[in-house]
Amino acid sequence: MDNVNCEPEREPVRIIQPYRVTASDRAFRKRIRAERGNKCERCGASGADTDIHCHHVLEVQTYPEFAKETANVVVVCQECHKFITTATHAEVWEHDFRAARIQDFYAGFPVEVRQRIGGFLAKHAPHLSGIIKLCG
Repeated sequence: MDNVNCEPEREPVRIIQPYRVTASDRAFRKRIRAERGNKCERCGASGADTDIHCHHVLEVQTYPEFAKETANVVVVCQECHKFITTATHAEVWEHDFRAARIQDFYAGFPVEVRQRIGGFLAKHAPHLSGIIKLCG
């Protein structure tokens, strides 16, 4: 009988590396915020009410090749950004809390935004695509 490996393929381990934000990065983020109405794609808060940020679904320190990929970015207000960054930087021992909070964060987006993110993850990080509930 042939030796067959039935284990699912895993993402190679990635090393978190320093990422220096460049003028080109700032211009990209400014363009994305403008294209998406300078408002939070999650809660609808506008730039007139709060600071508006670009949040990378796949963090640039780990996935620098996607730093300027539009599908890897969601535009969020300061409060929504704080919600997700608190979850993604939680301690490892809080894994269940972190996973639930990340899922809650993405569930708050309209379906079309979740589909955009889900399509991006399915193509570039399929091992993470389960964090986005695409419907409902």
